[in-house]
This record gives sequence, structure tokens and C-alpha cells, in this order.
Amino acid sequence: MSVTRRNGKRVTRADAFRAAIDRACEIAGSQKMLARRCRVSQPAIAKARRTRQVSARLALSIHHVTDGQVPGSLLRPDLWLKPDDVPTK
Repeated sequence: MSVTRRNGKRVTRADAFRAAIDRACEIAGSQKMLARRCRVSQPAIAKARRTRQVSARLALSIHHVTDGQVPGSLLRPDLWLKPDDVPTK
């Protein structure tokens, strides 16, 4: 488990992942709205947040729906090392 410190608090990758999904939901308006815009079900978003696993397709959709504010590279660092690596189309 990777741990970094932010303002003296321990932040794990799991925490960062959940925060990223929460931020995407905030940008879209809700889990339901994010799901609709990503063309998946709301339970799929909830499951991704809970299990900390997203498909490449969902990571790419979230990246595009949030205009890169939640980069696909944060959700799937195994596929894209940095935000600039995420396909634009």
C-alpha cells in the first residue's frame, strides 16, 4: 500500500482513488449524473468507488466527462502514466 503525507495526514492510494471518484461525481452533479454521462449504471460508479477498480473505458469516460479534472491516469496508472498520455478521442 502506497502512503503519502498531505498536511501531516496519511493518504493512501485508496483514499486518493475514492477522492477522485467523489470529485468526478461532484463535477457531474451526482453519482447518477456521472453514470448517465459515462453511459453506465449508477451502481457501476458506486462499485468502482467501493472496489477501487475501473475499466479502461470508464476511466476514459470519467476523464472526458470531467474535462480532465479527474484524469484517467489517476484512475488507471497501469495504462497511462500522466494525464497527457490519456487519449483525447
